[in-house]
Amino acid sequence: MTHRLIGLTAVLLLTIALPSAAQRQRSSKLDREQQRQEHQQLRADLRAWFTTEVAPTLRQWQQAFDAGLTAEERATLLDLRSQASTIRESVRQEMERLRDDRSELDRDELREQLHSVKAEHREQMQAIMARLKPLAKTHRDRLRELFDTNEEQIDAWRAHVDDLRDKAGRRGRGHGKDPGEMGLLMGDGRSMAMKFLLWDGQVPPAELMPKGQLQDGRPQNPLRVAPNPASHSAAVRTQGLANGPAKIEIFDMNGTLVRTSTATVANGSLNTTVPTDGLAPGRYMVSVNASDGRRSAPLLINP
Repeated sequence: MTHRLIGLTAVLLLTIALPSAAQRQRSSKLDREQQRQEHQQLRADLRAWFTTEVAPTLRQWQQAFDAGLTAEERATLLDLRSQASTIRESVRQEMERLRDDRSELDRDELREQLHSVKAEHREQMQAIMARLKPLAKTHRDRLRELFDTNEEQIDAWRAHVDDLRDKAGRRGRGHGKDPGEMGLLMGDGRSMAMKFLLWDGQVPPAELMPKGQLQDGRPQNPLRVAPNPASHSAAVRTQGLANGPAKIEIFDMNGTLVRTSTATVANGSLNTTVPTDGLAPGRYMVSVNASDGRRSAPLLINP
């Protein structure tokens, strides 16, 4: 009898201590969702930083390099940049289509289609690289001088990317890739030079996650912009900021600051209106810069 009671007690203790299959499944889903949200936040932070802090400088370097080319070389390079940009946009659209269709595809079908898209993209880019190599070889010394002269700046950018990654606490497979423009700062000298030559100066559009802490896998205190799309003005709201002055900035997708205004954070809340009259139709990014950090959100201006 005693042995049976001990055995029954042990079973009950194990039942209480070990989570059920349903609990483990819910916990796993929550972890995956939080990882996805963290990765989206990392992408948003990297994109906002690249747009405002890196892209303008890279454009200056590119313009200086292009000025030293012959008319024929410049025409060839502009054509290759246009082709590379078209390929990247095609891949982006294909990836969006697959994302929308993933509920209708099984895992093997989705993997096969992803592999097909990547293989086609790789083959097309290899053809462009083959045409680019002679030009890069001709101006190898100029490219080396450009990167050697600005080595400290490039190293500082790379360190900032690593710092953002560390702070994001990135985890799990499938969440390790940064936005495409980050590739300009990665790789060895030759790889970076080729990407630099083919860069079209644009920051690819993407869904931007507003900056904010995560709670239960969901963004907390995001930056909200409404109406969006906007025509004449847009309300900008968020919470959880440090009290004091804040700067509201609007950037186009080239990283150019096109509108700026100031507001005051009171009781942790920001609620202001920014004029959008005079902005050309298209995609923009609204950024709120307060004493405790920056939050960003996309803005679309109607025709």
